[in-house]
Amino acid sequence: MKRERPRFCLRELPLLVVLITFLLIGRALSSWFEEPWKPIGPDGGWIIKLMQHSADENTLYAMSGQYPHAIYKSTDMGSIWVYVNGINDYIYDCTLDPWNGNRIYALGYSRLYRSDDAGLSWNYFWAEDTRFMAIKPDPKTQGLVHLAGSIWKNGRYDGHYYLSTNYGETWSSVKITENYFYIRCLALDPTNPARIFVWGSDTDGRPKLFRSQNEGINWSDITTDDITGPIQDIEIDPSSGKVVVCTHSNILYSINHGDTWIKPSDWCRGYNLAIDPNNSNIVYAGDYNRVFRSDDGGTTWNRYDNVFYGNICEHIIVDWSNTSTLFLSTRAGVFRSTDRGEHWETRHSGLRASNITTIGIHPSSPSTLFLASEYDALYKTTNALAKTAGSSDVDWERLEAPYSCHNAVAIRFDPANPDMIFVFEGGG
Repeated sequence: MKRERPRFCLRELPLLVVLITFLLIGRALSSWFEEPWKPIGPDGGWIIKLMQHSADENTLYAMSGQYPHAIYKSTDMGSIWVYVNGINDYIYDCTLDPWNGNRIYALGYSRLYRSDDAGLSWNYFWAEDTRFMAIKPDPKTQGLVHLAGSIWKNGRYDGHYYLSTNYGETWSSVKITENYFYIRCLALDPTNPARIFVWGSDTDGRPKLFRSQNEGINWSDITTDDITGPIQDIEIDPSSGKVVVCTHSNILYSINHGDTWIKPSDWCRGYNLAIDPNNSNIVYAGDYNRVFRSDDGGTTWNRYDNVFYGNICEHIIVDWSNTSTLFLSTRAGVFRSTDRGEHWETRHSGLRASNITTIGIHPSSPSTLFLASEYDALYKTTNALAKTAGSSDVDWERLEAPYSCHNAVAIRFDPANPDMIFVFEGGG
């Protein structure tokens, strides 16, 4: 019997094509999703704290401001930054131990973290229902650590001072006042280890400043009407004990440890302060895209406008090995000055801490990408699809933000004319 050969029906061809197409697409998608994500920039972003190694001037650390917070490290004075590790918590303050440049303390919402290997690994070993806000290792006594925070209890915040004598392993605490007190930060007097300052706000948001002269055992309210606006930072002259305070409204100084305050003749204000360790007459204050410098201990101030970008100066430090060099951080990255604050340059290559609020891809050129970085600007690249995408392969151009607020929520292109771009701004 003659066996018939199977016949191929043309009606089955579309189904076969569809099946083959799905197989090919599936393989492509599988390969695409298996491809690891590659950071392409732009460099920079929100840095809340800068720290310089106490024994190696070339080593800097930076803590990002976005959750999850991350530690970055530079071994060449900020030229290149490398990601070290992250912390899955909201970090409010961090600092290096002056006795050990590899030990870093970080304060989460209600946890204390410590790294003994320069941020490679983190352990939390103390948790309490407290909003920790400030931590300072003692510069005079090894192992002594000071901490301040506020406990929410019975519908209000109670301010507490904490002390550890064993690198944060165990703690004792003192309630600073019986009244509402939300703590922001603390400062140690390097000329007198027993003198400590803590500042914050009362229930109406008014500034409050407290001082202890017996190692945190007892506290006195030394707030005066001269202090207007929320206190942002306090620095203490390591040679004379002069106290310098900056607020949203002004900068004051005291030569009697906070009993009375002197206002400078020039208008000035700031968010962060730094004192030259070799010449305490030189004081710096970082503000909105500007820096103030005093060469006479705070009596008069020089003003340098629009010398960096990113709005608020989050932190400013003086290079202890060359005090003409400064570093500061903003929500846009890290900047360096080599002429005592008069001119600044970016130093955030390798930092990936930006909050990207929106992205727009050019409809006729997929390699052209626009994005908005919060509190910074618009960025543009024309080679977003570089095959070996990395910081050296994708080039970004920073475009001054055309919007008045700090946040763009959408980027759109005109379909009839893709070179016409619309940027929609949000609030803030």
